[in-house]
Amino acid sequence: IRVVDVCARKLVPYTGEMEYVALSYVWGGKEQPTVRKDGPIPSELPLTIEHAMVVVKHLGYRFIWVDSVCIDQGDSGDQAEQIGLMHVIYSCATATLILLDSPHADSGIPGIYIKDGKTRPELPREGQLHVYLDKKKSIEVVEIPPPLSQALNRSMWSKRAWTYQEAVLSRRRIILTRHQLFWSCSEASFSE
Repeated sequence: IRVVDVCARKLVPYTGEMEYVALSYVWGGKEQPTVRKDGPIPSELPLTIEHAMVVVKHLGYRFIWVDSVCIDQGDSGDQAEQIGLMHVIYSCATATLILLDSPHADSGIPGIYIKDGKTRPELPREGQLHVYLDKKKSIEVVEIPPPLSQALNRSMWSKRAWTYQEAVLSRRRIILTRHQLFWSCSEASFSE
């Protein structure tokens, strides 16, 4: 198993002692850049992966496992071996970052903005507005984000064959949508 060192931007072997975050996302139809198991990581990766690396670093972790980067896509032997280790990869990860509203690898993560002059922040365009009237006849308008079940139902992520396995095998899940963050483990679930 190999992981990406987000500080050094290179592949390193997983030692069994390092904490890492696994990424669960949608590649989309576009071919991903090939990263050889003994080669360098390209200076520019798809935007979703770049954003995920920023999130992982801001969460205080140094390592991330990303299938398109950590599995040599040009080596069928490596692919077969690594696919056979998916249960180990996801169950050993400290957490799995699940991206529900990133429809392809180049879309980025809604709400994450890297100041590079090329991308602009994307603001949420949907949600539900509720108007509340109190006894004093004042009006309060509150946006209520959709529940996780609705976000899952409309997400391309939930339509992938691998994602059920990725979510079930993960000890902790950090689920990002365009509206909010969900955190869950075997004992509790929270959102903000």
